[in-house]
Amino acid sequence: MKPTKADTSNFDQVLSARQVEGLITSGHSIIILDQKVLKVDAWIKYHPGGHKTIEHMVGKDATDEITVFHSDETRSQMFRYQIGRIEGRWENLVPPIQGGQHREYPKANGEASLQQSTPRLDSPCGLSFLDSLTVNEVVLTMDKYPSLDQNTQDGITEKYRELHDKIQAEGLYDCNYTAYAWEFGRCSLIFGLMLLLLHAGWYCTSAICLGWFWSQLVFAAHDSGHMGITHNLTIDSLIGMIIAAPIGGLSLGWWKRTHNVHHIVTNAPEHDPDNQHLPFFAVNHRFLGSLFSTYHERLMSYDAVGRHLHRWFEIVGNLVFWYWFGYRLVYKSIPTAWARFTFVMVSHMVTMPLHVQFTLSHFAMSTTDLGPTESFPQKMLRTTMDIDCPEWLDFLRGGLQFQAIHHLFPRVPRHNLRRTQKLVLQFCREVGIPYALYGFVGGNRKVVGSLAEVSRQAAILAHCQRTIAKRGDLIHGR
Repeated sequence: MKPTKADTSNFDQVLSARQVEGLITSGHSIIILDQKVLKVDAWIKYHPGGHKTIEHMVGKDATDEITVFHSDETRSQMFRYQIGRIEGRWENLVPPIQGGQHREYPKANGEASLQQSTPRLDSPCGLSFLDSLTVNEVVLTMDKYPSLDQNTQDGITEKYRELHDKIQAEGLYDCNYTAYAWEFGRCSLIFGLMLLLLHAGWYCTSAICLGWFWSQLVFAAHDSGHMGITHNLTIDSLIGMIIAAPIGGLSLGWWKRTHNVHHIVTNAPEHDPDNQHLPFFAVNHRFLGSLFSTYHERLMSYDAVGRHLHRWFEIVGNLVFWYWFGYRLVYKSIPTAWARFTFVMVSHMVTMPLHVQFTLSHFAMSTTDLGPTESFPQKMLRTTMDIDCPEWLDFLRGGLQFQAIHHLFPRVPRHNLRRTQKLVLQFCREVGIPYALYGFVGGNRKVVGSLAEVSRQAAILAHCQRTIAKRGDLIHGR
């Protein structure tokens, strides 16, 4: 969709903050990129990363997020949606999907009214207790991180952009294809060993090899999902879909829609789908009230129990997966039902360390919303943890131990993350942002401690609710 001549004549039109706010109130998806105002209504439903990723950037200066997630070619194509430009520093608005209130423009009677797009649903019982915990969390967070004033955050952003240019200049965005050749050989060897052990009747040992094979492939699929291999959307998407669907039985499209939102609103209880695990457990005290998930578009109640090419490719891919894995491998190659069950369970249990790695990266980190003035790099470093390990273990961790580095620069290939870490450490020292780096044991201790604190808060809330209910019974008994 190319702009018309009438559209291009408006490219240099300076739009005020009130005009942009009025467009958003009218239902338009407006983002700021390099001082240019983009109206992406026509594109948002076709965005490969899902529409919610863009919705969380509406009304914001998305320059840093767009730069680290997209190639220069993709960024240049975005300017076809330009409707004007801004002058000076842009003060971010709260996006409508996050409950932002915006004024209409213009208003017939000269007065602007507020529009709230997302309902705020809270627990009626124990609200003050939960609110006090949130306030305390904000205070403790602000004590650890730089001030949110304009000059401080602008300085952090400027340094971050200099860091991005330095990473590009040092070639850290260039993929190490030799490393991938070694990984292809390793995966082929593991898969061949799995088949050999299966033929010999060593079903549990064979299942361990299959789980290890899947774990290694997940790392490459993760890279391709972030365009970290060839930096070409089509090629990397094909690589990821081939790995995910026919080999792993997963959907890359579904993963990208959730994972990209996670990268934009990392650790936000109301918005990050990777943090929303009710009814199994709550990773923050705010889940003890009723939160409205903007991703799942439903109330996550504490008291509850509780495009077409991609789609068809993944449907066919999953059919292929269940043919070779479910029918040929499990049903035809393994003689008894119990041995089949054991094989499936063991092969999936072997991938559990990956899930532990994911929980380590975020569950113990800050979930506080510090508002729209916080810079992108500070937010990523505040909500994400890195796990320290020796270099020789990198092939087992797959780069996922460098989550803070990855969140700052998601398209940097994982084989270059260790080198990138040195530059990020220097950046953190310069801007005064703490860099969370823990060992595997220390990281697990911090996560368990964080979950234990939420459990303690839940017990206090439950006691409060029982007391209120008991008092209500006494009042009615009179």
